[in-house]
This record gives sequence, C-alpha cells and structure tokens, in this order.
Amino acid sequence: MTRRQARIQALQLLYSHEINPEAEKSVLPDQESSGHDEYAQKIITAVDQNQTAIDVLINRYSKNWNTAQMNKVDLVLLRMAIAESKYIEDEELTPAIIINEALDLTRQYSTDEAVRFVNGVLDAAMKDS
Repeated sequence: MTRRQARIQALQLLYSHEINPEAEKSVLPDQESSGHDEYAQKIITAVDQNQTAIDVLINRYSKNWNTAQMNKVDLVLLRMAIAESKYIEDEELTPAIIINEALDLTRQYSTDEAVRFVNGVLDAAMKDS
C-alpha cells in the first residue's frame, strides 16, 4: 500500500469518526482482519493522541473560522497533515511533501475553495514550531 492509499484510508476512518463519534476507530470498511495499513495507523494514532493541540494550531491559523464551523473533510485533512508534520518522525517527510499530499487529497475530496483554505492554514501551521 502506498502512503497516498494509507492517507486515504486514514481520511476515511477519521472522517467517519468525526461525523459519528460512536464509530469504531479500529475497523475500516473493506479492510482485512489484520487491521489497517501501518502508516494509516500512525496517522490515526497521531491525530487521536494530539487532537487538542492540533486543533489549537488550526484555530490559530484559520482566519474567521474555527474547527466547529469547518467542513469535516477539510478539518480531518488539516488534522492529518499537522499530525504528520508534528508527531510522525520520518526523514522523508518534509513540509512541502505533507502540504502537497494534503492539497491533492483536498482536490480529490473537497472543493477548489477548500484547497486555498487548507493551503493557507497548513503553510502557517508548518512554520509554527
């Protein structure tokens, strides 16, 4: 499984949980009993364990919006990208790669307007240390 596929898998599960908090986080539809892809699990775990801190960053850099008002797909994509940037250690992951992947997924699963929004928030958040 590619990292792109793992991100899609994580997006599906995190989105499902966002719209239905009672949803089980350990089981994805169409997934074998062996569980999710290892990288998808890293993203899910990083988001789950650091969601409060991630949401603080999102709220800080999303002008005139807060996490409660955001489109849920956009919110999940922002959380995933920030989690990858700040909480997953991998020498191959650079801010440019993470932002590019998030924008590609935003183009695929959201709107053109969302692409600009996600790009702005992530660009600012990636500079925050």
